[in-house]
Amino acid sequence: MKSIGRLLVGLLLLANLLFLVSLSLHVVRWPGGWAVVSKSQLTLLDTYADTRNWSKDDLAARTSLVSRIVQSGESRTISHVTPVGTVSAETAAISAGSVLFDMTKK
Repeated sequence: MKSIGRLLVGLLLLANLLFLVSLSLHVVRWPGGWAVVSKSQLTLLDTYADTRNWSKDDLAARTSLVSRIVQSGESRTISHVTPVGTVSAETAAISAGSVLFDMTKK
């Protein structure tokens, strides 16, 4: 009986750990593999994002995720969507709910 109780406590602790991880991390699937990006706030929004079939409209719809991806230096995960091919923290700007890319800076 003790072992069942210990198992249940262990499973409860594991479930809490997984919940906390899902609150604090974005898991991004892109054509080149996987990336993990920290969230700016504890939320369940965009915990998993599959960018393999994204378009420019998806970038505009998920501005908070895109800004975190760029800020964390994982811009390669959305490089297949952007017209330049790569995005850096200097060239990406999030403005008024849409994503604007300044092509003049290098």
